[in-house]
Amino acid sequence: TQLTKDLAHQLGYSRGLRSGFDTAFEEYDQWSYSIDYNRVGAGIRVFSNYETVDTTTDVDSNPYDVWNSGVAVVYPLFSFLTLDSSYTYRVVYNNRPEDGPVDDTTPAETQEDYYARVVRIGTALKIMKEVTFRTYVERYERLSDLNTLEFTRDTFDATLAYSHQF
Repeated sequence: TQLTKDLAHQLGYSRGLRSGFDTAFEEYDQWSYSIDYNRVGAGIRVFSNYETVDTTTDVDSNPYDVWNSGVAVVYPLFSFLTLDSSYTYRVVYNNRPEDGPVDDTTPAETQEDYYARVVRIGTALKIMKEVTFRTYVERYERLSDLNTLEFTRDTFDATLAYSHQF
């Protein structure tokens, strides 16, 4: 819904089937909300979504829920250079039965809850009308009560893209 010239929001629901983390397929329901403010090329988006996921197999897999929330900002530095950044907070709730079997072969990701913080900053440089050079740096930090699930990953990406509309 367009609230004002510069402000819009969206409420959504989707249901689907996709490939799973440790199963062939998983069914999901997702509820989402976002609000966007855009003015003269600069924009900010605040979003949140909640998923309930049911796996299609009983072998070492449990249903789980995922909640993502965050903010993304796009800011034009020049007519040809844009700065973008985002912060996302993600929580994964595993719905393992309290009396369910757990052994050393069961993946910890399907048994224990965990959360992650993702911070990204990047640029998009318009080299020509159809050529864009994008870069970003991202830090992904996953935390849990179980030490083996914790890790930090730093990523750098650079992409040169050519696009043409036919």
